Amino acid sequence: MTFKKFLPQKFTNRIILLIGFLGVITAAVNTSFTIYTNYKNTYEKVFNSIEIQYDIFADDFAEAMLLEDIYSIYSEVNEINKSFGFISNIYVLDAKGEYFTDANATRKMPDNISEDITVNKAIKAGETTIGKIIFVLNKNEIQKGIFSDVSRLVFVNIFIVIMGVLLGIVLARFLSNPLKQLSYQISNINPLKIPEELHTPAFSSYEVEQLKNTLHDLSYRLKESISQIKQQQREINKAERLASIGTMAAGLAHELKNPIMSLKLISDALQKEYADKDFNLKKDMEMISRQSDRLVKRINTFLAYAKPIESKIIEINIPEFVKYLKDLFSKYMDNVYIEYNYHSTGNFKTDAEMLAQVLENLVQNSYEAGAENITISFYFENNRFIIKYFDNGSGLETSDKDEIFRPFFTTKESGTGLGLAMCEKILENLGGSISVIDTNYGAGFFIGINQNGL
Repeated sequence: MTFKKFLPQKFTNRIILLIGFLGVITAAVNTSFTIYTNYKNTYEKVFNSIEIQYDIFADDFAEAMLLEDIYSIYSEVNEINKSFGFISNIYVLDAKGEYFTDANATRKMPDNISEDITVNKAIKAGETTIGKIIFVLNKNEIQKGIFSDVSRLVFVNIFIVIMGVLLGIVLARFLSNPLKQLSYQISNINPLKIPEELHTPAFSSYEVEQLKNTLHDLSYRLKESISQIKQQQREINKAERLASIGTMAAGLAHELKNPIMSLKLISDALQKEYADKDFNLKKDMEMISRQSDRLVKRINTFLAYAKPIESKIIEINIPEFVKYLKDLFSKYMDNVYIEYNYHSTGNFKTDAEMLAQVLENLVQNSYEAGAENITISFYFENNRFIIKYFDNGSGLETSDKDEIFRPFFTTKESGTGLGLAMCEKILENLGGSISVIDTNYGAGFFIGINQNGL
């Protein structure tokens, strides 16, 4: 905008400009109004003064006109003329409108007197007009008086404007001081030490206090954001290191499989060749073969965990999924009773095989923990498909609950420590999560899978 070019940059100068502008506008309006009212009032005073003088001398004028006493009339109008500077002359005319006398003894009546500077009064004897008095106004003297009054008013207004500007300077500095202090504190904030307490003077306005409080809130939010960014950076660095280690470990696992398989083949061959010749050698070869199988199984489990998961999301209803689980877990039915609870028969979206793999891993853990009963519940909540899993096995140690999803953490002598970690990885790929449920006995897990966007 054009007027923006004329605005001062500093807040203090803007207040001074505003007060000065308002002062000038006020002075101009006040002066204009005063000129108008003073002009009107001055002429009213003139007319009132003439009216009063006429009323005082009306009878004397009438008596002198009847007696044709020129000297008496002249004396009276001359006295009136000298008493009032706004009257330049007073003419007295007879009943025929001819010159009789005047206050300045000019002995004649001008031919052209402007009507706007005259006041005419009749001289009457009873109801009969016997003469006429013409008061000729001195317009210059009247305007000079008006100008004198206005000049004094203008000087007063100028003085008021100057005092207003001076007061504006003081007021502007007073009002801007809290902002200056706040700005100085902000400019000296150390980003590494936020949030920092800001202070404003006791006389600060509500808006300045609001600004200070807003800056406080922003500093706290900034600190939280910086902390989150640092935490995310640490997690990213950790993830990158783990990814590098995982890639290297996966490559190493592939390299280990070949010599282990070679050892197994050699041990199997030696076992067959010396089966009837050397009993001790046969036992050693069997031990080597079993340990080779065990190592290969663990390497395969690790490679499965390190391998990227490819999911195939489909829509399936709960009864169909439960039937699929019953067929899958039939091998455990001789030792474990599994109860399925669901009240909805609606459809949900997931990779059925992968979700079944997660539940099979939990059932296997329950079986190994000596559980005899397992309860699996299915329902929907807030656009999520929820599964709650409980068993009556030996349960989890309190100290282990925060670690059980960490890769390679296990409480079993023969465990790989990748079962629950694999469950968490699969569920994350499906847009879900798994967590431990605190129970008085046995183990409990909560699985939630988001249905939005799948």
